[in-house]
Amino acid sequence: MSGKIRDALQSTVVPGADTQELGNGLTSYRWLSYRTLWLTTSEGVVVFDPLNRAASADIAAHLKEGGQPLRYVIYSHGHRDHVSGADALGGHPIVLAHRRTAEDIRVRGYSDVVAPTETFDEDEHVLEIGGEEIRLIRLAGAHTDALVASYFPRRRLLYAVDLVWPGQLPPPGAPLSYSGVERALDRLLQLDFDTFVPGHGAIVKRQEVIRYRTFLSDLRKEFVAALQRRGLNDLHSASTFLAAPEQLGSVFFEVIDALKPTYGDWENYDAAILPTVQWCFWSVLTGD
Repeated sequence: MSGKIRDALQSTVVPGADTQELGNGLTSYRWLSYRTLWLTTSEGVVVFDPLNRAASADIAAHLKEGGQPLRYVIYSHGHRDHVSGADALGGHPIVLAHRRTAEDIRVRGYSDVVAPTETFDEDEHVLEIGGEEIRLIRLAGAHTDALVASYFPRRRLLYAVDLVWPGQLPPPGAPLSYSGVERALDRLLQLDFDTFVPGHGAIVKRQEVIRYRTFLSDLRKEFVAALQRRGLNDLHSASTFLAAPEQLGSVFFEVIDALKPTYGDWENYDAAILPTVQWCFWSVLTGD
């Protein structure tokens, strides 16, 4: 790419956005705290979550210089903050999603989310384009009923959104099932990948995904142990709830202190650890 073209592309980038080349036609695009990918092949381009119209228009400006037609847009799930704005990409791509994601989008009825034009129903769907194999893996019950991770086996690269926040805790209020995330990560860690691209945060190596999974295990173990030390073994008993909030509050802060030596350097530990412990409490209480 010539310097003039590169300068022109830089001028189209919206504030807070940048790209990162991952090699052999794969590009990561970051818009504020969100991250997605596009793949350029000899048979056309695949864009993953379009994010929003502003981000998609910016991605389209980058794609225009490549000269390849947009063949696919792949949705990870049906939440508007990841999949709105595909109409700003241009072209006439196949919009691909899991069937349950398509149903979710139809029910929500957002005007800025393009409905999928093609769906799949299996737990693992393989897309092949331009000599590239992409495995779309459904992770039921983790974030939505049909959250899909994208795995590139030949590249040993995994793209998964709203499961792992590398080096930080999940934002308070994120719709996540604690045990669902644990199960999803256990499944993904069976895959042979070296590079992990999250939907939020920096691109990292496999070890950071393992560390995040270990954090969830450590949190659960510390929480259960703190309950047992206070004789609060049955969260469904009246005595346990009558002991709240003093006893349960003490459990929460005991767990926070126990985890801090190992995880206190995470970016938002102090701000997000209390709702994260409450998230674990809800999982223990409900059996989820």
